Amino acid sequence: MNIIIFSNEFFNISNFRYDLILKILKKFPKSKLIIAAKFDGYELLINKYKDRVKLINLKIDSRNYNLIKNIVTLISIIKCLLIYRPKLVISYTIKPNFFVCLTKYLFKFNLISNITGLGDVFLNKNKKNKIIFSLYSHLLKKSDTIVCQNINDANTLSKLNPNISKKIHLIPGSGVNSLNFKFKKISKVSNFNFTFIGRIIKEKGILEFIHAAIKFNRVYPKKAKFLIIGTKYKDNKKFNDAFNRYISVSKIKYIHNSNKVSKYITDSNFIVLPSYREGLSKVLTESMSIGRPIITTDVPGCKELVKNNINGFLIKKNSSDEIFKVLKRAIKLNFPELQIMGNKSYFMSKMYSEENINLKYTLLIGKYIN
Repeated sequence: MNIIIFSNEFFNISNFRYDLILKILKKFPKSKLIIAAKFDGYELLINKYKDRVKLINLKIDSRNYNLIKNIVTLISIIKCLLIYRPKLVISYTIKPNFFVCLTKYLFKFNLISNITGLGDVFLNKNKKNKIIFSLYSHLLKKSDTIVCQNINDANTLSKLNPNISKKIHLIPGSGVNSLNFKFKKISKVSNFNFTFIGRIIKEKGILEFIHAAIKFNRVYPKKAKFLIIGTKYKDNKKFNDAFNRYISVSKIKYIHNSNKVSKYITDSNFIVLPSYREGLSKVLTESMSIGRPIITTDVPGCKELVKNNINGFLIKKNSSDEIFKVLKRAIKLNFPELQIMGNKSYFMSKMYSEENINLKYTLLIGKYIN
């Protein structure tokens, strides 16, 4: 029997779903897994399981609203469903969820839709996005189960469409691989290291982080180092130009992409994510697993991971002044205080381990496969 996973790109599959894929292959040995997402190089990491996993290059662009391109995406999904006739479909992120729910009017299969965050369609509330999100919340009723990563997203969707409230299942995040993100004590250094890891988009609060870092370096020269690791979207030229301009006048080190994320987290004193909203932040749970205190915003998907002043600091979103104030507080911590914060993060991270999260997923999948 066939299981299809739809997602935007194989980067997401490789980084967030890899261990779940292994669990599915082990738990359901009679199933064949088809993974459909945009080829981006990361599909090569999964290709070694080709005897039981079929990879499809899905024609999809997650941030493109062009009608023709989106029709092509829908046709690409329909074609995949026609060829493989799955018993179960698992979809991730807004666009795959949207289109797969549409196809439920044409095909009969079980559907688990995953809400990995409500996204910029929800955050940027212009007229077009309001229409799209309203239609999206209506289409979700075609799902058999809707997995949300935080209670706020679950409540938001339930208010928009009370018919789906009984279908919502809460699973906090995609899990942390504690072998890849092992606990390591914070090293005693003369300078503090503050690191941002995430996509280079407005909704991650990246510009606020840069402004705060520039101000900090002006007021406290040589007190801290700042690092940004993240990929830009090619079609986001105006924002990328602004980002490049600010980076060029700062002392911030920027790395476009890295397969050594755990090393950079280990070398940091604080991980900073001033995001506007998340499903449940993967990079923060990974940082906690290594034992690093975090600075993040008091928003869904982030605030669940921080006990203020215990394992990090909570700040208001969209405020470089808030970040600057917390950076000042952070460098005043003595080394034992910093270690205690890191230890608290580590112990809090255990509830987000891949073992716990993927067990919940496989039990859920088993309802539709067995």
